[in-house]
Amino acid sequence: MTKKLFLLLILIAATLLSHAQFAQPAHFTAKQQITPSGQLEITFSSAIDAGWHVYGSEMEDGGPTPASITLEQQTGVQPAGPLKTTGGSIHRGIDPMFQCEVQTVEGSVTFRQLYNITADHYQVKGYLRYGACNDQTCIPPSTVEFQFEGDAPAKPREANDQTQDKTAPAEEGEPADTVTASTADTTAVAPPVESEPSLWEPVVDRLQALEQGGTHASSSLFWIFLMGIAGGLLALLTPCVWPIIPMTVSYFIKRKSGVRTAIAYGISIIVIYVGLGMFVTLLFGASALNAMSTNAVFNIFFFLLLLVFGLSFLGGFELTLPSSWSTAVDGKAEKTGGILGIFLMVHLRAKRLGLKGIPRENLPKAKQLLPKIYLLIPLVALVYLIVSGYTMSRAAIIATLLCIVVSLFNKEHRLTPKKFVDALETGAKNTLSIAVACGIAGIIAG
Repeated sequence: MTKKLFLLLILIAATLLSHAQFAQPAHFTAKQQITPSGQLEITFSSAIDAGWHVYGSEMEDGGPTPASITLEQQTGVQPAGPLKTTGGSIHRGIDPMFQCEVQTVEGSVTFRQLYNITADHYQVKGYLRYGACNDQTCIPPSTVEFQFEGDAPAKPREANDQTQDKTAPAEEGEPADTVTASTADTTAVAPPVESEPSLWEPVVDRLQALEQGGTHASSSLFWIFLMGIAGGLLALLTPCVWPIIPMTVSYFIKRKSGVRTAIAYGISIIVIYVGLGMFVTLLFGASALNAMSTNAVFNIFFFLLLLVFGLSFLGGFELTLPSSWSTAVDGKAEKTGGILGIFLMVHLRAKRLGLKGIPRENLPKAKQLLPKIYLLIPLVALVYLIVSGYTMSRAAIIATLLCIVVSLFNKEHRLTPKKFVDALETGAKNTLSIAVACGIAGIIAG
């Protein structure tokens, strides 16, 4: 049981590290508006976390990911000019990582794109693509999806109509400025008409529009965390959860190690749901789960799935997995446990000795490594021989001979007789430490 709990703690740590690695320093909000000149303007605004910067739209080729808009569908609109970048603090200069001139924005950023409206009704759908970095790492290129539609603003009357209206005499009893006021009213911009969404489409866009009008930006992460706990406690009172609580509690009370088992059970639920949420978010974007939760087809599918499970629980039929699946899972678990133990041993030993990875600026370029890729032949051969069933000693001898052969192709790495003798001497000195490491690895792997 201790080993299982330890593995669960490792999974939690890996989940937290993965979440930190793929942090989102910017959370964009997309909006549309009609400008006084009758053009459609789409803006993407976001605050940027401290220490991070977002790359602008004016970038050189070969550098980091510039901000750009890709249209998947456009009806009745045409782009008018390039994507413009505005923000709190805009900088231009040579990036030491990419060795080219870049445009970065810190604090806050707004991307603006104008479109000429060419039809009475317009529809535009696409996504904004942007990149962000800090002094240590960069996030993968992220996207912000958007979809807008509406009616074109009312066009002003023709000049000759306006002239006739202005010169026409006012009717008896009508103020003289009535005609002028009606003419001015025709130039007002008509707001876009929102169409009713389909019953089968997600309503996540409407939810985001409601959030934009609220004060959610002032809510702290701690407040959101407390609201999440409160929502979870309220969920315990639902009819599908409340009756199960006595059964779950009695199950753990009857066991000798009930407390440890209950802790492992709770941690497993957290890891599973957080892991699945991160997996879906990394593949399909931050709004994917919201879109799924408001999609009718997705909810009907889960309703039917839970209905099948409920009928099975009531004794209607029995759901069993093939025995071959459980046998294969048990075998994989044993092998994975040994490999994980070796990894942890090496990692902890490196931490104790203060070994760190090579800084990013010191990493060799790809064009420098490609001409020397043949040096990997002994390593690839060693892995292949071990997997093919060769003994460790035989595979090591063959890989060593390949090292000698590979070294002959380059003067810089050529193994001369003196270097060969020195290699034998160094290998003999290191035999003891290698033997101890292999012995420990063998004990862990079984």
